[in-house]
Parts: sequence; structure tokens; C-alpha cells
Amino acid sequence: MIREDKLLWVYCRDCGHERDVNPANVPLPGDTPVPDVGKHMRCSVCQSKNIDTTPTAALTMRARWHG
Repeated sequence: MIREDKLLWVYCRDCGHERDVNPANVPLPGDTPVPDVGKHMRCSVCQSKNIDTTPTAALTMRARWHG
């Protein structure tokens, strides 16, 4: 994702807060699987650790979650 300059979509399953994150700014090894990245994050709004991460296009994922 870093080489391809793609963003990581981060979504809090508890409060719905979401944001796009540059994976180069995530303080984890570059070979960390995308689904595992969320296990190391906490929501900046509600402090939940129930976080999903995906490399899929943000608009597609937002449509699925907010359907």
C-alpha cells in the first residue's frame, strides 16, 4: 500500500468514526497485514479498540457500512 501510495480506511465499529490514513504514518512494520493494523489502533473519538481497517476504496466501504 505504501509503494502504491494508497490510503488505509479506518472505521470504528462502536461509534462510526472513520478516516483515511496514510499507511506510511502508522507506527507498525510495513509488512503488517492490513486487518491486523486495526488491532493496534484506538478510536480518537470514543477510545474504542473495535477498529476495522481495509485497503479497499474508501467510498466503496463507506457505502457498505452506511448503506
